[in-house]
This record gives sequence, structure tokens and C-alpha cells, in this order.
Amino acid sequence: MHFKSLSFVSGLLLIGAVCVPTFGLTAETTPQTPRTEQRANRDVTPTRQTAPRKQSTSKRQALGGQSNKVNVVHASHASEWEGVAIKDIELQGLKRIEKDAVVTKISSKVGQLLSPEGLKNDIQTLFNMGYFDDLEFQGERADGGMKLILVVRERPVISKITFDGNEKQTKEELEAVVKIKQYSILDLTKVKDDTALLTKHYEDKGYYLTKIGFDVKQIKPGEVELIYKVNDYEKVQIKKITFLNNKAFTDAQLKMSLMETKEGGFFSFMSSSGNFKESAFKTDLQRLTYWYLDQGYVKFRYDAPSVTVSDDKKWVYITIHVDEGEKYQMGKIDFSGDLLFGREELGLEIALKQGETFSISRRNADIQKLTEKYQDLGYAFTNVIPKMDVKDEERTVDIDYVFEKGNLAYFGEITVVGNTKTHDKVIRRELKIKEGELYHGTRLRQSKENVERLGFFQPGEVLFNTTTPKGKNDIVDVEIQVKERPTGTITLGAGYGSVQGLFFTTTISESNFLGRGQNVSLATNITRDRRNKSINLGFSDPYIFDTKWNAGFDAYYTVFFIPSRYTTRRFGGNARVGYPIYEFTNAFMTYKRERMKIEEIEFPDPDQYDKEDIAADDGELSSVIWSVIRDKRNNRFE
Repeated sequence: MHFKSLSFVSGLLLIGAVCVPTFGLTAETTPQTPRTEQRANRDVTPTRQTAPRKQSTSKRQALGGQSNKVNVVHASHASEWEGVAIKDIELQGLKRIEKDAVVTKISSKVGQLLSPEGLKNDIQTLFNMGYFDDLEFQGERADGGMKLILVVRERPVISKITFDGNEKQTKEELEAVVKIKQYSILDLTKVKDDTALLTKHYEDKGYYLTKIGFDVKQIKPGEVELIYKVNDYEKVQIKKITFLNNKAFTDAQLKMSLMETKEGGFFSFMSSSGNFKESAFKTDLQRLTYWYLDQGYVKFRYDAPSVTVSDDKKWVYITIHVDEGEKYQMGKIDFSGDLLFGREELGLEIALKQGETFSISRRNADIQKLTEKYQDLGYAFTNVIPKMDVKDEERTVDIDYVFEKGNLAYFGEITVVGNTKTHDKVIRRELKIKEGELYHGTRLRQSKENVERLGFFQPGEVLFNTTTPKGKNDIVDVEIQVKERPTGTITLGAGYGSVQGLFFTTTISESNFLGRGQNVSLATNITRDRRNKSINLGFSDPYIFDTKWNAGFDAYYTVFFIPSRYTTRRFGGNARVGYPIYEFTNAFMTYKRERMKIEEIEFPDPDQYDKEDIAADDGELSSVIWSVIRDKRNNRFE
């Protein structure tokens, strides 16, 4: 077995120590394009290199604040120029970058007096631009002052990006993952970020053991080739997940709490189920902890999981040692802080009562209810802090809900972003909040649920972001951010029946027609001999003419042949209107009219032919139907 160590704790890596110089005229960074080929892998650590240039009377200090390298600053006697007027600023070494793009970034300007502190800040600012490998400030005497000269060496441009060793993924797939594009300026930090993105991409595809590195080769002065080195192994699947020391629950029960990390099965090759993904596994460990907390095990812990890879690098074995602890009950419940209601009234709002098994999800739901109770009065910034006192001897958890009500607030501007197809009004008419009215937490939550219920947006991609404008602590702006999803479908099908024989079906539907929230559908059915056929056209608008009325219609035409008997032809339709009579409940009235005609009678035995019976089925149907429909689904079209 090969062991792969995983870290499941957050940490902080400090590389090198830096100090900010008191003044400086020259700075040099670790070169981005060394003379020899440079290679890095996913665990590359930046290193100090490049000796500083020789200057007379200079100080060498590390320039702080660089995120990806350690810079060496050469300081001349900046104090000699302090207070001298800057008569001119000259830039040398610029090739691709415009002079104005540099001059506008520095604080030192023509006509100002030179400041060593300002010059130090200018060095920092120019390095933060990410365009330069080396820069140097020089001073030169001028009439009545000095000329400030900036000498720079620009970083090279990536003129070519290639992938080497990528057997499992195409070049086009990998190009879509990386952020660096051709002809961008070389930045090793961004390159390393891209190697991490590529590693995660392979991991999500099931190639957990893949290693990504990179090479930088100079093509000609100022241009380099960036080569991503890929060492991709075969996919690895989870062979077995084992829990140790679990007494209250079986392995099967605990595996159910792992939503994304599953053992591979017979049909795993058809999907990504069974593939090991490190990021998903870490998330599942959090779900496991939450699941135990939901069952009352407030002292639950787990040791660092053991993840081993088989010798053939095809299987992963996961072992998780848990320490369940004891089950705890709810103890005393109290309320304190800014109380606007009596303790008895607040106690009626919570579902988790004294004596019941502690549950983290029910506790969080109670916090949400208590928060909304205050927010419904306009206290938008209410905080409900649960102070928990875990008593090991009694195995109980006492909770004191501390209220911080904040100040009253009103809804400010409500904006919608991300809806490239859906009209604003389709979203706004689902809102229960209005600009200028007193803040209301429950109606804000219900508004979000109503927008999600439309079914026009990606699950989990409807966000109601609230912000407070600067200087207006009593105003809450709401930005509704959505991400649209495809709402149209085309279905093609074929089948065989004993009566009609081979038949074909087609259905076209759009639940958000032209972004107006209207539903349009067209369905057809035809047999190979064309003796049976049907067509159905439907339309509905949940807010006809921008009112609360719901209206729609269906029109259809059907031909149905019964062998050795006759053919029926039906043509008709219905029109309906509805109106909300209660939340999630609508009353409808539907008028239906249909014309049916029987023709092409082919009875082989005339004695079986009853003209009066057939004539009774030949005619028109007219009806009115009343109905009440309650629909509380999270998505109307799923």
C-alpha cells in the first residue's frame, strides 16, 4: 500500500522574513526568467536568489509586502535629495507598457519636493503592478532641482502555452481551466495558482494521483514559453470506507452522512460516483461532525483519516477513527440582552425544548426564528448569540439566547443582477418587500423562496445580498443575484403499440418564454402509417397583463384509428383563468369545448354496426370545471 498524507487542519505558512526599508532608490526582484530552465511542481516554495547590483554607498534591505517573492532594495543616499524639487521624470526600459500607466501610479510628481518615504512607497506600488522584474530610481542634477530617472526591466510575455503529458484530458479542456492566457505577462504566483486549479480539475474527474508542474523556457528576449507538465495516472476509486470505534451507529449509517464520498460500485464507470476527491472528502468530514452534533453527541471528535492507495494505484481505502462521546440532552433555556418580548413568548418560538436530545440543526432553526421575530419589527441588524454551557456530569447543554437588537432600518434600493434573459418584473413580482418600507426579515426570506420557486435559476444560485450605504445606518439595500439555467426542452421519442404499431413523439416546451415567465409547449404524435396522429399546443401566463390573474389555454387535434371499426377525430381546447385565494393556493375556472366526429367506418360484420350507438358519440362536448390547486413545491417545474 502507498500512504498519502492528508492535512485536515488549517495552517499558516510563513516563507522568509521581510523588513521595510526606511528609504530606497533601487529595487530588484528575483528574476521571472532565469538563464537556465526553471521547473516547479505543485509544492514549489519561492526561494531567495539574485545578488544585488553593486553601487557605491548603498544599503541592502528586503522590501516587504511582496506576496510571491523577496525583493532586494538598494538604497543610495536618498536623504541627500530630500526636499529637492523634481523638475522632470524620465522612464527608461519601457517596451510594452505605456509611460502614463507608470507615471499615474507613483506619488512623486514634477513640481513636488522629493520625499524618501514617498519614494519607498512608489517602489512598493510599482512592484505591486506585477509588470517588472527590476526597477531602479536614479537622481540627476537639473536647473534648480533634480531629474528623477526610473530604469525598469519588464517581465517577459508568455507567447506560447503548452501542455505536456496530458493523456487523460485534451488541451482544449485544460485551456478552459487555467486563468493565464497567451500574451499575458509572466507571473509565477498566477502560474502556481493555475497548477492548483489543474490539480483540482483532475481530482474532480477522478484522477486523484495526478501531479502538475510547470517549466518556463525563454524563446527570445522578452518572450517565454510556459509549459504545464502533467503526470496523470488512471482514475482511483474508493474501494472501502471503514469507521473505527463507532458504537452508537453502524458503518452503514455513518456512510450515509458522507454525501459525496462513496464506495465504488458496479456502475461507477458510468458516473463520477466512487471517485475520490480530496476537497469533497474534507467537506464530508464536516458533514459527519454536523451529523453527530445533530444526534446530541456534542463531544464528537475524529482523528486524522488514513487514506491509502493500492499498489496498482487504482483503489483507495479510507479509515476514520471516531470518538463519539456521550449523548447530551437540552438543559435550561434562558433569554437575555435586549428583550422586546417576554420570556414565555420567546419560549413559544423555539422548537428545541428542555429534556429533548440536543440537535445542532434544530438549535440553528430556533436562532433563525428568534432573529426573524426581531427583524419583523424592523431591527435588521439583530444578533441572537447562543451562549452554551455544556455540563458533562448531567450530560446536558444549557443555552442562554442573548439578543442584540441594533437599530431600526428600512429597505433601500432593490436591484437585480445576473438575469440576462429573465425580465426584472418576473423576479420583482415575486417579492414581498418594497423599497422604503420598514425592514421585515420573514418577508425577505419568503421573497427569496418565491424567486427560487420560479425554477428559472440554478439551484443555490439565488442570493439576496444586503448592504448598508455609507453614512446611512438605517438603510438596507438589497441586491438580488441570480444565475440563469436552461428552461427549454426538446424531447424526441419512439415506441410500438399493438394497435397503432410504430409511432414517433416530439415535445417542445419553454417555461420562461422570451424571459417573461410564460409557459409554451407543443407536442406531436404520429404513427408510421399516419392513420393516428395528434398535436397539442399549450400556453399559460401566471400574471396575465401584469395582474394577479393566472390565464392559459390548450388547443388540440387528434385522429385515432381503431382497426376494423372506425376513425375518431377530435378537435377542441380549453381556456382557464385563476386567482390566488390563499398563499400557495389558487382557484381556477376552466371552460372546455370539444368536437368529435366518427368516420371511415369499416365493420366487417354489418350486424355489429349500430348506427344509433355510433351517432351518440358523434357531436360536441362543452363543460365548465372549477378547481382549487395548492402548490408549495420548491421548484414549479421539477
